[in-house]
Amino acid sequence: MDFKSHYLETIKLSLVDGLNAPVPKTILSPQTLEEQSTDKWFDHFWFGKTLTMCSQKRLDNVQFCIESCIGNGIPGDLIECGVWRGGVSILMRAVLAVHQVNNRTVWVADSFQGLPKPDNDLDQTMYKMPKVQETNFFSVPLATVESNFHRYSLLDEQVQFLPGWFCDTLPLAPISKLSVL
Repeated sequence: MDFKSHYLETIKLSLVDGLNAPVPKTILSPQTLEEQSTDKWFDHFWFGKTLTMCSQKRLDNVQFCIESCIGNGIPGDLIECGVWRGGVSILMRAVLAVHQVNNRTVWVADSFQGLPKPDNDLDQTMYKMPKVQETNFFSVPLATVESNFHRYSLLDEQVQFLPGWFCDTLPLAPISKLSVL
């Protein structure tokens, strides 16, 4: 494994809090909804120290999409909408850094206030789930997400935050072209 690949694998393992203690594969990369619905999964991802709710497989896919755009000359910035603790956005910036890409921006869009109030039955059901309420509706302050980027030495001018509700911020965002959403 070359250094770039090793670095990105280490970043991904760190984002899912898999570096400091052994974590079962069924937790880090669940294959079924049942595996992703266990108390152990919730304890590790929602209530633990992870910076993302994405499995390693999903993080691999994000990396693949970005590297495909870079390799195929597909122009455009990257955006994560609903970032929680910022893990996927941190990975996006790490991939750009490893490939020395400095002409793309990682846009980090979130209310930084948690989930919006529900406006339909499905959202209402989720909003009432005890585990969702325990997370304070996934509310993570902007300062915490910035701090998470800083801890990886990836907070720079290529990272731009779009705080607020999507309906208010995304239509006015100064983004000319996106390659990965």
